[in-house]
Amino acid sequence: MKLARLALASLFLAACTTEVIKVDANGNPVGGGGSGDNGGLPSAPKSPAAKVGITQIAVFQGVKVPVVADGARVEERNAPIVAGRAGLVRVYVSPAEGFTPGRIAGELTVKGADGKEQKFRDTRGISRASSDATATSTLNFDLPADAFTVGATFSVSLTDDGGQGFNASQAPVRYPAGDAFDDLGVQATGVLKVVVVPVKYDADGSGRTPDVSEAQLGIYKRTLMGLYPATDVQVTAREPYPWTTAITANGAGFDQILNAMVSLRRRDRAASDVYYYGVFVPQTSFESFCRRGCVSGLSGLVDDASDSALRASVGLGYEGTESADTMAHEIGHAHGRPHAPCGGAQGVDRSFPYKGGTIGTWGYDILSKQYVSPEEGTDMMGYCDNTWVSDYTYGKLFDRIVAVSGVNQGIASSASAQGSQGGSPYRTFTFDGNGVPTSSETLSLAEEPKGTVSEVDYLGDSGGVVGHARAHVYKYDHLEGGIVVVPENAAPYASLRVRGLTRVMNVKGLLARH
Repeated sequence: MKLARLALASLFLAACTTEVIKVDANGNPVGGGGSGDNGGLPSAPKSPAAKVGITQIAVFQGVKVPVVADGARVEERNAPIVAGRAGLVRVYVSPAEGFTPGRIAGELTVKGADGKEQKFRDTRGISRASSDATATSTLNFDLPADAFTVGATFSVSLTDDGGQGFNASQAPVRYPAGDAFDDLGVQATGVLKVVVVPVKYDADGSGRTPDVSEAQLGIYKRTLMGLYPATDVQVTAREPYPWTTAITANGAGFDQILNAMVSLRRRDRAASDVYYYGVFVPQTSFESFCRRGCVSGLSGLVDDASDSALRASVGLGYEGTESADTMAHEIGHAHGRPHAPCGGAQGVDRSFPYKGGTIGTWGYDILSKQYVSPEEGTDMMGYCDNTWVSDYTYGKLFDRIVAVSGVNQGIASSASAQGSQGGSPYRTFTFDGNGVPTSSETLSLAEEPKGTVSEVDYLGDSGGVVGHARAHVYKYDHLEGGIVVVPENAAPYASLRVRGLTRVMNVKGLLARH
């Protein structure tokens, strides 16, 4: 993980004056809201807006997703629109010839699959064409999570709110034309579930335990909720986990505590859709630990969504947002995301579409309601500052969340089989950049792991082959080395010869400890 990260770029705050009106399938208001003589609805704008056109409509739930461009529906979206997640809808307008600056009233109607409508209204002074960089140049509609449902349709209309410069004889400006509605293209996703494991660090005799108060858990949740395309984020804390092995700034000990979290997750019989995240404080402050640079987190790169046994990561657990940023990055690796090409990260995603690991399109924090410029923001999977999430990473995270939620029933047995009973016996070995094994844990899995497949020979004390099987290798994100998962061998063995690794792994000492 990078050494430090600047705070979110606070570029522009969208000042929404959105009125929200809910109506039933017959158009009758539901509940309160609004004013005037139209059954509780605000009075309709006086005349249609003239000499302006709708050039673009975009949804912001984390990243900008255009849904209408140049008067037509955008068929190939750059990122998903997420069901059950709050968001901002921006309507971009462009004055035509003869336009005189004035105020525009906009109405966004969202109709659920059940026929119930929600109406959102905003008024805005318009003097020039809308732009991404000027929040007040667009009509902005702040939508709650329940407005984004699968099957929802929408329409937008613009009218004069009584100011000068508009001609009442002009036809209404509306998308789509007439009385039609367009499909918003909302897709279902799931909940991101994280169990934070506070590691009681006793390698120096201090017994330091990181902060897992409600306030710090709230920081973790808020950070993940802003970046991940989930309907919700659940962050809970487990009881402290004792640890006596040194963890140092150069990365020593990180692999061993990561392997311990993999094993702990199995012993806890965690559900298949739950991510474990171990946090620790090896020194009294982040500054003292990282004063000459440091590794701040570690995770295996889990390429397959059904590989639930490896849903574990670790990172520094100092108070504040820095540790939360590390968590978002490391859990990204557990979601199968490689590094973005920024800041000298190793193992970068060669398919990443934006030069320098930038975010590619405008970002938007649904909680702080702040924008992030694509020219200054960098992807959270890189090593640079001013991080947010690119539309590319956002879409990939969405795919993984959907897959984890979707396969949950199919691999439900794996969750219980990871306990001490049931399933087939496996053993994990961590190894460093020189191929030297550093720790070992046991696993019981209902399904074969999905890491990179390699052949493994089990060798006896004399060096002869006493068994052969398929191994699965998971490379680390920030350190050389990784984790190899092998089936337990019937015959005793002293070392492993794994194809693709440069040396034979002498594991006899590690096996003797278990």
